[in-house]
Amino acid sequence: MAKFYNNESDLDVKIDISKKNMNNHVKKAFIAGFSITPIIYICSVINKHITHFSVSDNVQYIFMISAMLYVLYQIYSFSSERKSLRVIEVGAEGEKKAQMILRYLPETYSIIPNIVLQFGNKRSEMDVVVIGPNGVCIVETKAYSGEIRGNTSEHNISRVKLSNAGQEFITESYNPVKQVATHKYTLSNVLREKGYNVWVNSCVYFSNKDTTVSVINDNNCDTPIFCAKNGYQNMLNYITSQKSDTILNEETIKKIISIIKYQQRAKG
Repeated sequence: MAKFYNNESDLDVKIDISKKNMNNHVKKAFIAGFSITPIIYICSVINKHITHFSVSDNVQYIFMISAMLYVLYQIYSFSSERKSLRVIEVGAEGEKKAQMILRYLPETYSIIPNIVLQFGNKRSEMDVVVIGPNGVCIVETKAYSGEIRGNTSEHNISRVKLSNAGQEFITESYNPVKQVATHKYTLSNVLREKGYNVWVNSCVYFSNKDTTVSVINDNNCDTPIFCAKNGYQNMLNYITSQKSDTILNEETIKKIISIIKYQQRAKG
């Protein structure tokens, strides 16, 4: 089993924030909802006991409608937050699936998840970095569902889902092959600055076992795409079979890990 370095994911942080926001929306809705009855009661007391001052029906209606609208707004905000939370949770689950699979690499490999690095004006949030005797590999994970269409050279890919009636619904997303290319640039330069001219490989892994990938590899793209539907062994074989001009010994691997983790702390 490969060595695994725990690292808190940005998605885990976003999940916590989203859950807190949902709780706040619920509390505010309850407070506003329960305030309607006291407001009506106070208005009736004023009208009954204070003869020189009264609260008109119109004012009472304004209070009630305002409170009801506020409750509806909080319910809508709660619903929107819950949808966003589900998207984040699916992404986090996909990353964890990939991390578990990568642990099946030989013990000479090390896995560092959830790395944020910066070089110049390029900031990269890397899902997983794998370091082994034959070099470094960045694994970009996606938990998309449906069918993935496109071309490795295009800016976007298409996520296609079918309705019960067979109608296609297409969503455009940034091409993960392009995304991981930025990560490669950042990590390569960070290591080069520290005196390690190491070739950085990359791959994309779709972790949803029901997802079909129909992406054309154009212009001999050197970033392969793997998917859970076809099994994960091909991805592991790719990582372990990559050739490197320099074999990294255990000491060099530890130094590269230290550089990555130090840069991560510095940028955090």
